[in-house]
Amino acid sequence: MGMGFHAIAQPKYSTSSKKAIRNLEDGIELYNKRVELEKMGQRGEAFAFGDKALQSFSKALQADSACWEAYILSGELLLDMKRTAEAAERFRIITQRNPGFFPNAFFSLGLAYNQLMRYKEAEVALTRFLSSKQGDAPIQARARRSLASARFGAWALDHPVPFNPVNLGPNINSKHEEYLPSLTADLSTLIFTVRQPDDTLSPSSIQKLHEDFYTSKKENGSWAQRKNLGPPVNTTGNEGGQSISADGQILIFTGCEEMPGQYAGGRKGLGSCDLFVSFRRANGWGQAQNLGRTINSPAWDTQPSLSADGTTLYFVSKRSGGKGGSDLYFSTLTAEGEWAPPLNLSDSLNTPFDELSPFIHPDNQTLYFASNGHPGMGGMDLFVARRKPDGTWGKPVNLGYPINTPEEETSLAVSALGTEAFYAANRKEGYGSLDIYSFNLYPEARPIATTYVKGIVKDAESGKPLGSELTLIDLSTGKKIAETSSNPSDGEFLVCLPSGKSYAFNVGLTGYLFHSGHFDLPSGISLDTYQQDVMLQSIRAGKRVVLENIFFESGSFQLGASSTYELNRLVELLNKNPNLKLEVAGHTDNVGDSKANLLLSENRAKSVVNFLESKGIQRERLKPTGYGDTKPIAPNDTELGKKKNRRTEFTVL
Repeated sequence: MGMGFHAIAQPKYSTSSKKAIRNLEDGIELYNKRVELEKMGQRGEAFAFGDKALQSFSKALQADSACWEAYILSGELLLDMKRTAEAAERFRIITQRNPGFFPNAFFSLGLAYNQLMRYKEAEVALTRFLSSKQGDAPIQARARRSLASARFGAWALDHPVPFNPVNLGPNINSKHEEYLPSLTADLSTLIFTVRQPDDTLSPSSIQKLHEDFYTSKKENGSWAQRKNLGPPVNTTGNEGGQSISADGQILIFTGCEEMPGQYAGGRKGLGSCDLFVSFRRANGWGQAQNLGRTINSPAWDTQPSLSADGTTLYFVSKRSGGKGGSDLYFSTLTAEGEWAPPLNLSDSLNTPFDELSPFIHPDNQTLYFASNGHPGMGGMDLFVARRKPDGTWGKPVNLGYPINTPEEETSLAVSALGTEAFYAANRKEGYGSLDIYSFNLYPEARPIATTYVKGIVKDAESGKPLGSELTLIDLSTGKKIAETSSNPSDGEFLVCLPSGKSYAFNVGLTGYLFHSGHFDLPSGISLDTYQQDVMLQSIRAGKRVVLENIFFESGSFQLGASSTYELNRLVELLNKNPNLKLEVAGHTDNVGDSKANLLLSENRAKSVVNFLESKGIQRERLKPTGYGDTKPIAPNDTELGKKKNRRTEFTVL
């Protein structure tokens, strides 16, 4: 709300006209009534009282054009009602005709000019206000922030970024508000928030806006008709921001009180809004669970974003101890599978004002969020920040104009590849209010390109879907990049793969031989997605597994350092199955002398066996064998075929 009504208290009015005073006081009373109605959520009635208050202030000015209080109060009210051009004119008049009466008018004039994108005029007004040293500390802070935004806005108008927003269409958007989009990494599933009138109330009831989640699937390149996500996630209470995991198996979302101290749907809450989690089941989403006191506080906790590897949760909170307003927080998953106490994200990102709607990209290095505390176009703007090599966050960068405007831009999601972005905006060509749009994200604002491997894990013999463990390893460091599982009901999985690395991809389940996969993703290449259905073999004699991540230098039998993870996985398999005996076989392509190839393959098999023995595996359980170039699995007339033939594998004896 405007601040003018609280800032001009004086022993007497500037006018002696009784008619002007009577209308002025009528306007103040009507305005205060508007404030009360807005607090009660009665926006329609509040709007009507705002109009009536403006009429009273206009009558006061008609009675006495020097009734300065009417200029100030009507200007603040017009600004609050987003009739910004009219507000600016009221403030301009008083700053020109009686600048000493209310110096804070220069501050309000600067705010109005920022909203009108008249940034150079805003800079003049705000500089004048700050030089007067008027106003309390919070207003001074807001003025300094607005001055920085005026200077940035002027620069941004002269340096626009490429922007081509496309409305997602009537299957997604409506005359009501759609916002906070969240997508799976393969862009096949969209979940978003819709705020619309509660249709459970009778027509005579006071209109109440209600938030629910809706979802849509992409079919033949287009978004299908949206559907209410339904119970048990949606309830009669409000469900706000949410984050669907990259693989579509986990939904972390905001649930808010239906009434003070009472959550809808039987949920137990700890504050006004809490974070909950639900897991995908064969017939929909499972019962939601509160993330508990470690994550949630007595304050407002909302707008989650789960990292693609599932190990870090980012969210917004107004809990005590923050930088001010709403801040960004994060929590990491412990080795025991519990969320650690949340930490304030970063001094470089959080400000004394508001930060909202974090989105961590699947590259796990790039964070998008909204803020009105960093220099912007005048309201909430969208920013991008990048993680530095030491793990801290760099300085946020405004995404620029016309992505950002003086309106409120507060929710953004970016595709895994990094080229397509989704956001909510109230644009003239929309369907009536906030709509969800997609647009091509310009290169400088893109994250690290990330692709994914997806598929289904099945029993190789029966074809039955399996719920198995999946691990992605950075072969250059041996560190786990992601650890997830396939859904036991249908066997589906999805794991993200940032470019610029080589990965070991491992799938395992008790009672089965593990699956070994390998992906090389150099930087700067055109990324394709990988469909890989995994057929796990039960532990039985004759079953064979190619070890895709055992590496030797050309012509050498010395094990490469990046082979360690795969070898340890083999040690783990042998330790869990003490009766298991294996043949470890080496193979080569047909390049060179066959006898030399046979000897090299034998020595490579022995190197693997020696490693296993060094880890405590009994030698009699292992049979090293070299086959040279005698058992190719692909033609040797291409480099790819030769690479497949140069392999290490094991067979159950």
